[in-house]
Amino acid sequence: MRASAKRAGRAGGSGAYGADVLRRGADLELSPLASPTQRANRRKLFVFLGAFSVACAASLIYTFSRPPEYRASARIQINPGSAQVESSPQPAAGTQGTDASRPFLTELQVLTSRPVVEAAVERLGNKFRGKIAALGFDPVSSLQSSLAANPAGGTDVVELAATGADAALAAALVNEVIATYKEQLEQAHRHASVEALARIDDELGKLAARVATQRKAVGDFGASHKVVSLEREENELLARVRGLSTALNNANEKLAAAEGRLRSLEEAASQGKSVVRARDNPTLANLEQRASQIREELHELERSYTPEYLAMDNRVRAQRARLAELEQQIASQRRLSQQSSLAEAQEEVAGARETVSRIRQQIASDRGTVQVFSGRFNEYKAMREELTQFESLHRDAMQRKAKLEASERARRPAVKVVEAATIPQERWRPDYMRDAAIGVTSSLLLALLVMWLVEIFNRHEPQPTILVPQPIAYPVAGDLPGGSLGAPSSGRPILPGTVAPALPAGSSALLAAEPVASRELDAT
Repeated sequence: MRASAKRAGRAGGSGAYGADVLRRGADLELSPLASPTQRANRRKLFVFLGAFSVACAASLIYTFSRPPEYRASARIQINPGSAQVESSPQPAAGTQGTDASRPFLTELQVLTSRPVVEAAVERLGNKFRGKIAALGFDPVSSLQSSLAANPAGGTDVVELAATGADAALAAALVNEVIATYKEQLEQAHRHASVEALARIDDELGKLAARVATQRKAVGDFGASHKVVSLEREENELLARVRGLSTALNNANEKLAAAEGRLRSLEEAASQGKSVVRARDNPTLANLEQRASQIREELHELERSYTPEYLAMDNRVRAQRARLAELEQQIASQRRLSQQSSLAEAQEEVAGARETVSRIRQQIASDRGTVQVFSGRFNEYKAMREELTQFESLHRDAMQRKAKLEASERARRPAVKVVEAATIPQERWRPDYMRDAAIGVTSSLLLALLVMWLVEIFNRHEPQPTILVPQPIAYPVAGDLPGGSLGAPSSGRPILPGTVAPALPAGSSALLAAEPVASRELDAT
């Protein structure tokens, strides 16, 4: 009996211990803090839903709270014409004004400038006064920022567009800006043309006065200083100086020739040579002819007779005497001619020297007058050149005025409306559905990112897992609570240790559950 009771007590203790383990496991599985994995999953879900809900609600509120914007556009063709580029007040001679096309991109800046927009807003004031006043303290800046001008590539067509919350105001603003720009462009062209003509007329008047004054000064200066013209030959003093210079050159040439002739005569006389030719002296030529005739006669007689016979002939002796007398006369005549030639050469040299000296004296006496006249002549020449420059400037101004008047139509700017702005019927932006899809997608990604960041900062170090084998004692039939439990079956020995406490009442159903060999318990 005691052994049976002891076994029953042991079996009852083992059953109570197993029931307590099952209760604890069941309670742990049903609890929200059952395990770190479950707690982490619940935290992830809470963070993801919270971040996604906040971001998605904010993005959708922002998307659908934006007011719709409308875009009105028009196309215009701009021909800015050309602007007259005037020459400087005193350009170089021969320069003229040229036409240069006004920059097309500059006109685009003028089209959307504040003065044009301000004038257009004033014209829209009666019809859209309330809508314009609602734009704030400076509605002109707000409307100007809503305008955009984009040129079409390779053409002079411009697309002018306005964006705003009011479709009618945007369309009216575009049309009024175009009309205002056209009026201001034409007005500016008229003002520029009138101003350019006035400047040229004023310049013509001043140049005409300068030309008249300079022409009178040139005439008075030439009359007072006896300057006839810019040609030196036409002025008396310069012509006389030029003549004296020519005469001096000729006199120097004659002096050189006379001195050379005199020198040759003196050299011939010192050497005993005759420099006088018979043809230049008739007397000498007659004497030489007579002597030559007598020599021929004597030569003929010498060929016919012997010298002894000729020496006894009185006629032959007379001819020989006559020949000797003629030779003496010829020699005397040659000496006289040579002396006469020397005297003439000396006189010629002296005369030439005197002429050169006299011309040089005249030139020296006129040198001071010539220098003064040359200075006056150069001054007169400078005045004439200045007068020529003024006359050239006057002609250039007249040509520029004629060209400006003739090209008035070609320089006139033109603005042609290719397509006027109409009231848009559909909004231009925003695209609510697209922006909402982008917001939801961004919120989803943001929620995932927040969840990932939270998990990074809440990560725990892994803990070791303890496996506790837990034998369970099966109760013997008939041994219910209040009685003793039967001994365990063979092959399932009861571990030594403290016997588990008895199960509470109503826990008998847990004992009917399938026995569990072992459980994994968290060390924490």
